[in-house]
Amino acid sequence: MGSPAGSCYVPQPNLQKLTKTPFVIKRAMKTFIQPINLQISSDSLNQGEQAIRLELALQLYVQNIFTFAQARHLANLSVWEFQQVLGQHQIERHYNEADLAQDIETINAGF
Repeated sequence: MGSPAGSCYVPQPNLQKLTKTPFVIKRAMKTFIQPINLQISSDSLNQGEQAIRLELALQLYVQNIFTFAQARHLANLSVWEFQQVLGQHQIERHYNEADLAQDIETINAGF
């Protein structure tokens, strides 16, 4: 039956569920937040911003942190140029659904 006029039902929190929440969040955070180790060579530092961006892009791509599209944008290279750089560094191209979606978006945008 309904609540009397002027009152409302306020459900009581499930205390057992609330006490488990910090543990679940903490465990999930460990799963999703991983340290990133990036190193920049002294050669890249001496060559300037473009060389640093390329080195970072390659490292982020190799570690599967960036997609192909994200890495090439960071490196400020075209698809073909970045693909060549991957080959020169003997880095295998990994291509997944996110990369495909990004490529389709790029094509549709006219780039």
